[in-house]
Amino acid sequence: MRVARENNLAIVGRGAGTGLSGGAIARAGGMIVSFARMNRILEIDIENERALVEPGVVNLDISLAVEPFGYFSRARSVEPAAPARLAAMYAENAGGPHTLAHGVTTNHVVSLEVVLPDLTVAHSARTSWMCPATTCPDC
Repeated sequence: MRVARENNLAIVGRGAGTGLSGGAIARAGGMIVSFARMNRILEIDIENERALVEPGVVNLDISLAVEPFGYFSRARSVEPAAPARLAAMYAENAGGPHTLAHGVTTNHVVSLEVVLPDLTVAHSARTSWMCPATTCPDC
């Protein structure tokens, strides 16, 4: 972020490159930042239906982590999204074939912590993302 700021460069985050819309392509003079190594699931809180993850977590990995508790993430219902990274899915507001029933990615994000171009850290808040498998049998 500091290099981009000092050189007035736009930043484009890159996940796994599985998107079809070219969201991970930087404009001329931009910088691509890969989240591939920021891939840890830091906490799973089943009681409150929350998970704390880094932006490079693979969609299928979070689904497998919550599956023993009767939950799933979008990876099970949208197989092409299985290798996608969560930050990229959020940035693209990924949907897929079950969007009408379960919403798009931004409907399933509780909060974000982001570093802004001026290097300050900002927080946002949203609603729950996990869905009990018992209420979504068609997924």
